[in-house]
Amino acid sequence: MDKLSRELQETDQRVRVNRDTEVQRIQKCIEKTVLTIFKRVKDIDNRLSLRLRKVGSYYDGLKIGLPDEFDFLAEIDNLSEGTNVVVRSTGFNGTKNLWKTPNGQPGRRKLQYVGTELHDMERKDDDYNWLKQTGTKRNPEYLIDCISVKNTFYFAVLQVVKSFTAEDLPRYLSVGEEPTFMHGPAVTLEFIWNGRAYKNLVISVDLTVCIKLNDWKKCFDTFEWMVEDSSIWTTLQNALDVYGYHLTPYISDRGHSCQWRVSTSFTEHLLMDSFSCESKLKTAIRCLKYQRDRLIANIPDTTDMTDQNFANVIRFVRFYSGADEEQQLVSSYMIKTTALVTLGLLSKKLYVQIPLSVLYSYFIIRLYTLIKYGELRMFFISDYKLRVPAFGDILPGFKDLVYSINEEDIPVIEKKLSKGDNSKTYNEDELEFNETRYVFTKMKADVTRHYEVCWRGEIDFVPNLHSEILMPSK
Repeated sequence: MDKLSRELQETDQRVRVNRDTEVQRIQKCIEKTVLTIFKRVKDIDNRLSLRLRKVGSYYDGLKIGLPDEFDFLAEIDNLSEGTNVVVRSTGFNGTKNLWKTPNGQPGRRKLQYVGTELHDMERKDDDYNWLKQTGTKRNPEYLIDCISVKNTFYFAVLQVVKSFTAEDLPRYLSVGEEPTFMHGPAVTLEFIWNGRAYKNLVISVDLTVCIKLNDWKKCFDTFEWMVEDSSIWTTLQNALDVYGYHLTPYISDRGHSCQWRVSTSFTEHLLMDSFSCESKLKTAIRCLKYQRDRLIANIPDTTDMTDQNFANVIRFVRFYSGADEEQQLVSSYMIKTTALVTLGLLSKKLYVQIPLSVLYSYFIIRLYTLIKYGELRMFFISDYKLRVPAFGDILPGFKDLVYSINEEDIPVIEKKLSKGDNSKTYNEDELEFNETRYVFTKMKADVTRHYEVCWRGEIDFVPNLHSEILMPSK
């Protein structure tokens, strides 16, 4: 094993969640409590017949630090595609106008309710009425309002949690000072664990109400660009065929109450679950998350800039764009998406061959490049670009990140095939792994050059270093 791979494994052993007996007990107690909430929520509103789906970093095996975050999907049982729900594009405004309906946003959908039992969905109070009329008055049609669904779920959960007594909760677990609040599409619960090893551990539990859909082929284009013999091809296809995907509430300040966001968190969980906790994939992701938290946590302070006139411009832009100074610059979802795309472009044989150090270094190269060019896209929908931080904001953190690695410690993979060898075809991304050390060195120079220009005002720091070598191939 090479030096960098050994250091990464040592870091991973130190930072990942320890799955000891008490942590497993915390997990079981949280799951038991959530199931109790789901049962009582249905007693409050019979529309909320829910199935529990475990998602998020803890269940993906990617959690670092403490066992203080758990994520679940609350899948509504009585709404299903092909029975009482039809999936529509965000431009849908009634079947009379279906011929001229625009495709709308690639990562969002509307849900048309076509069931016969409208009284099961409607309520007198508009805040709890799930149906919103569209189409014509003569021929009314109905869309499912995601905000009303979420509000119904939230207030039912709040009512249940507020009624909890000590007898309702497992031993060592209690409700926090702020028991529930809304955070994006999720309802977040706060619990306190007082066990033997973990004292006063604040645990946040995210519950996201969702609707399961089955016809993923109309939504995803992943298999159009993936390598067929990749290590995740078969697992992904089986997961989508059996479990489909989900829609979660899309929270917008523009009043799009009937738009739902495509969610693949459960599919991602099934993909990650196919790899062991000790796999180099999970080790590389956990190490990168750790370095992210240490070096690229939040938007950097512009007082560190040499040119304060330029810094004032940046402060002005941040203020009027509503930038959150505490917002995490590089999200865990960005890191996981980068890893999944990389896996999709690699054959299973090459994935097995490359060492941990090369995989980790390649993740950094690809993440930096995709953010730099604004080309980070959803793994499942290639037309859906993810929001990325401003390139200048990531430079201080990425400079520290790339200088934490000595490029001489990145092994050079023997080039067993040349591009001209017709005996076996390798795609460009596979051939790039042979050049990981070279490309990482170029990236380090690229990061340094841009950092010196943006943050130190050194316009003539170094000559042009041909940053086009970092252009993403996907």
